[in-house]
Amino acid sequence: MGCSDARWLYAAATDRLLLAQGKVQKYGTQYEWTKAQERVLRPYDTETTDAERHSMMRWFLINCPSVSIVRSKHHLPL
Repeated sequence: MGCSDARWLYAAATDRLLLAQGKVQKYGTQYEWTKAQERVLRPYDTETTDAERHSMMRWFLINCPSVSIVRSKHHLPL
């Protein structure tokens, strides 16, 4: 996929499909709001590296922190 918008759309659609199937997302594009109005990353595949995410979502990652930053912010295991 050559277009960065198309890569992000593919990653987001893949994540949405996986979550709808009761699985964890691959690229970490999907968040949800808690009752305290905090945006929290929905469950994702911890084996997916930031390099894999970057290859699919170059544009998106400008506004999206690395998985390691998200993990530390939400006190998730590294």
